[in-house]
Amino acid sequence: MATALEVLAANGVEAMIDSDLGYTPTPALSHSILVYNAGRTSGFADGIVVTPSHNPPKDGGFKYNPPNGGPADTGVTARSRTAPTPSWPMACGRCAASHTPRNRRDTALRLCFELRQRSGRGAGSRGRPLRGLSLCADPLGGAGIAYWGRIAERYGLDITIRHDWADATFRFMTLDWDGAIRHGLFFAYAMAGLIALKDKFDVAWACDTDHDRHGIVARSAGLLNPNHYLAAAISYLFLNRPGWKRTRAWARRWFPPA
Repeated sequence: MATALEVLAANGVEAMIDSDLGYTPTPALSHSILVYNAGRTSGFADGIVVTPSHNPPKDGGFKYNPPNGGPADTGVTARSRTAPTPSWPMACGRCAASHTPRNRRDTALRLCFELRQRSGRGAGSRGRPLRGLSLCADPLGGAGIAYWGRIAERYGLDITIRHDWADATFRFMTLDWDGAIRHGLFFAYAMAGLIALKDKFDVAWACDTDHDRHGIVARSAGLLNPNHYLAAAISYLFLNRPGWKRTRAWARRWFPPA
């Protein structure tokens, strides 16, 4: 992060960062990009994520999100710069690029508000389907460690939060099939810790390091296919949100159009 801010400042790029200098999940960054760019015809925002994502920690690096908020396609990632890149010392970079109050955003609070707006109603006392359910969220020491508590508080949810601290060693993770530390949340190896709690909670979620992938464990079925869970959730929203027009549709792409 420090290196990124130094380079951005030296190249005259204005940067916005989390209000508490904390971690920002990829979905929150994407949401901020879309909110900032809404209605604009120029001066668009884009974003940088510093993360190992779902890969082993040693594979960490920079991820670029273009103005459409989604992952960069191959037309972007194939480009490279080999010339030396100017940078400023960190002290100057933070002041010039992103340390003023105007350039610091409470992305967690804004995302919590938008969740209510998009869903059509609160998820707590008015969201009857979640009342009485025992829930668990495990950010696995990743970028969402400051988010789940805010969501639970805002919507009055009974959520037990696990591993909500940053640990660069990820020593609490169960090892993947090859002995590597990997947040491959589709697979039983990486989700073994949460699967062991299957009978303790009705539904439990876990997220990879940058929080754009999720794993789901339900008391009734164990480890679920996350795409199946998304489909069920979307079906419920379309059927139970009176403010949602029947002409709306939902689609998912792994990559945005070029």
